[in-house]
Amino acid sequence: MLPEDGALAPGMRDVVRAWIRPPCPVAPFLEAYSRAGGTHHSALLLGDRAEAVAAFGRMNGLEVVRLEAQPQSCRGKI
Repeated sequence: MLPEDGALAPGMRDVVRAWIRPPCPVAPFLEAYSRAGGTHHSALLLGDRAEAVAAFGRMNGLEVVRLEAQPQSCRGKI
């Protein structure tokens, strides 16, 4: 994850394989992600695939939680 100011520690450039910029400040994003049951494992998809991933989860009997993109409402929403 990139910090809110966009700064990147030089030593991290060759270590991390992907960077994301969450839709809200990092602390509320991580809190919402953790409350929703998120782990240190994740998968990222190119493009807007949220509904396809949610449909896959529902078809497999999984609880689907989407973190909203608006900073003021960065809370888990089922």
